Amino acid sequence: MQRAQLAIFMFVPIRKDVFRWETPYPLNSQNLVGHIILRDSVCILVDPPHVPGLVEAVKRLCETTDIVLTSQNHLRGTAYIASMTGATVYVPEQDESAVEPGGLLALKTIGNYEKYVEGEVLGMKVFRDFYDFALLTPEGELIVSDNARGTPEGTLSLWPESMPDVPPNPPNENIHREFRQLVAESGATTLLSGHGCDIIGNLQELAEGL
Repeated sequence: MQRAQLAIFMFVPIRKDVFRWETPYPLNSQNLVGHIILRDSVCILVDPPHVPGLVEAVKRLCETTDIVLTSQNHLRGTAYIASMTGATVYVPEQDESAVEPGGLLALKTIGNYEKYVEGEVLGMKVFRDFYDFALLTPEGELIVSDNARGTPEGTLSLWPESMPDVPPNPPNENIHREFRQLVAESGATTLLSGHGCDIIGNLQELAEGL
C-alpha cells in the first residue's frame, strides 16, 4: 500500500509528506493535535497524542521513528509510542518552573531521551516561543505547542484568548508582540499547532494584523 493511501485512514494531509491527526482532550473542549513528517524511511512525530491504530500506521509508513516535543508539557502519548516503536525522543531544555508537575513526572517514563536547545533539531530550526519552543521546517512551517493556533474561521488566536474554557481571557499584548516577532524572524508562512486548526499559507499576513 502506498504512503498516501495508508495516510488517508488516519492522517489529514497538510502537504506532500506532512500530515496531522487529532483527538479530543478530556479536560476541556480543546483538541490535541499531532503532526507527522515523512522523510525517506523516517517518521518524525511532533507532540504526538496517542490514538488507536497510530503505532501500527507509523510502523507501516517508516522503518525508523523519531519524536520531537515543542514543550515538556506535551508528552501526551510519547512514552507509549516510543516504547512500541523504539523512537528516539527529543525534548526541549526548559526551566522546570515552566513545566507542569505532571509533565515532570511523565518525562521520567520515557526512558532514554535527548535534550535540545535553540539551534537545530532533526533538520528543523529551533526558536524560543516564550517558555516553549517553536520548530521551523525547511518548507516554512512553524510548529508550536500552546501559544498560537488557528480557528475554524481561518483566523489566528493566541493564548490566553484562545482558551474559551478559562475565562476571562483578554489578549496578552506581550504574547502578541513576541509572536509577531517570531513569525517575522522565522519567515514562516504556515502554522502547525498542537491545538486547534492549522493555518496554511497566510501566517505572515495574519500575524501582522495582531
